[in-house]
Amino acid sequence: MDCYLFLDGESGSLTMHNDYRIVVDAEGDVTTHVAPKVREYPWAEHVKQYLPPDHIDNIVACNRSFLRAFSGEIESDNTGEENLKTMKLVYSACESVEKNQVVILS
Repeated sequence: MDCYLFLDGESGSLTMHNDYRIVVDAEGDVTTHVAPKVREYPWAEHVKQYLPPDHIDNIVACNRSFLRAFSGEIESDNTGEENLKTMKLVYSACESVEKNQVVILS
């Protein structure tokens, strides 16, 4: 199967293919979603071997948002407190996989 990810649930399945197409099969109702084109940055050629273009575009957008927040133009979408919660989720998910058991978050 040419996919990065396949999830199967009680009501259907989701498949993300190598070309970033996402196919959702909800009880026989199949929908295909195509990833939007990502902007290419000539200055990022040297990191393409490490990061896919969509990651680079996301980093640029995130940095643009940080700059606007630091300059007082907008209120920041992310706070340190929210980032710590995200890290707790990530590390708890890794722990769950390593131990093969549910990790209860407090």
